[in-house]
Amino acid sequence: MIRSKSRRYWVALGAVACLMSSTATAHAAIPAAEPTSTQEEPVGEVAPGLQDSYAPRKQAKPGEVSTSGVDGGFFTTEGDYVHISSATTRAASGHGWWIRTSGNATQADVTIQLQRWQNGWYNIGSPVKERVYSGGGSGNRANARYTCKNSTSWNSFRSVVDVDVVGYIDGDSKLYTSSRQLACGI
Repeated sequence: MIRSKSRRYWVALGAVACLMSSTATAHAAIPAAEPTSTQEEPVGEVAPGLQDSYAPRKQAKPGEVSTSGVDGGFFTTEGDYVHISSATTRAASGHGWWIRTSGNATQADVTIQLQRWQNGWYNIGSPVKERVYSGGGSGNRANARYTCKNSTSWNSFRSVVDVDVVGYIDGDSKLYTSSRQLACGI
């Protein structure tokens, strides 16, 4: 009899722990896959601002998103491939934005940083931070650019997008876009 009560106690305790952990993840950033082996973090010095290797991250393709929860609801972090800008000066360019999927949040600070692969991912240019409304589009996104030195050297680029919803606490997950080979000399 003692054995059966003890077993029921541990089963009940396990169920409560499981319930508590699923409730906690509903309010935190959803952990995502690590970068692929061809897109690992730098072997040597870590790019400034990315020292926290324990932060959840997501390797994304256009149309893929990183979902996070905040007290004000849930949102997705989105970004496009780094590409050659259509502006007159040749530049690598990337955009980041957010989409509110539920809740009351209206604005977020979107930060985007371009990175280049050279035996590891390293920041290139300065991060750009914009306060924008949900939805994306030319008026509601952050844009980072790096002016190419030439159009004959090929380099791999990606961007890192971080969304901080104004007035709410959210997780520290970031969206890492898939890398692209561009004719953009450094």
